[in-house]
Amino acid sequence: MTHSLPAGSFVLSIETSNPSIVALTDSVVSFACGSGVALGKVTGANEIELVVVEIFEARTQGEKTPRRRAGSQIDRHDDQLMPAIARLCERAGVNPGDVKLVGVSVGPGGYTGLRIAITCAKMVCWLNDAICIPVPSALSVVAATAKACSLPATVSVALASKNERTWKYGTEPASAHVTTIVLPYTVTNIQVIDADSFDQMTSDTLIADSHFPEQLRARAIERGVTLVHPLISPVAMLDLLPHLPAVSPESLVPIYGRDPDAVTQWQAKVEHEAKQREV
Repeated sequence: MTHSLPAGSFVLSIETSNPSIVALTDSVVSFACGSGVALGKVTGANEIELVVVEIFEARTQGEKTPRRRAGSQIDRHDDQLMPAIARLCERAGVNPGDVKLVGVSVGPGGYTGLRIAITCAKMVCWLNDAICIPVPSALSVVAATAKACSLPATVSVALASKNERTWKYGTEPASAHVTTIVLPYTVTNIQVIDADSFDQMTSDTLIADSHFPEQLRARAIERGVTLVHPLISPVAMLDLLPHLPAVSPESLVPIYGRDPDAVTQWQAKVEHEAKQREV
């Protein structure tokens, strides 16, 4: 049975890593996709059947994540997570304590969303003595995208993209966190690339959304790389869970695409001041 769980055991998947990834308006997708949570049930060896899913309200391409202001009623995806899990269990008639396996997308993605999702997954696993499975977000993207279109045996996924930025102490080139995956489940390479290091990407197919920097997009087109629009889905992630290793809840940590801006700017400041002292 799946991770030694008997048939009938309930499984929770949490995919809130990259809420900016939405389906194209003209695409036809036959399954629930987007940022959200799903509840499944073990039906046999390596088989999990979907019970119920909740997809959070999708934002259009280019729309920024709303930020909560004091006294406002704006609901962020981050704030929806725990209530959504409670609603899933209520709709399925399942006691939350009956969830015996939790899979969570661990990044790269939004810093706050990753931390909240991982904290939530840890809590459920601790309270229920449940199995804990971290899912690299690039693998989750491949699983969902492959349900909608045919992918080659090796594919790369660009997440956590950043456009070129100039600070007081320097300029950071446009870049993206790129993960290369051999289908169906093997992660072979993880790196942050910019236009100068783009040729280090070994696959000829790249899954990248509208936030992928134009400089890198131009390099991809110049090199003849096929660009594929991504999807994410807690439903597709359910299919991955029987095939990925479990960890202790204490070992569950995010995969960050890069250091936070505050850290990067501080390092640039320190380096600048060190050079000034040498003059």
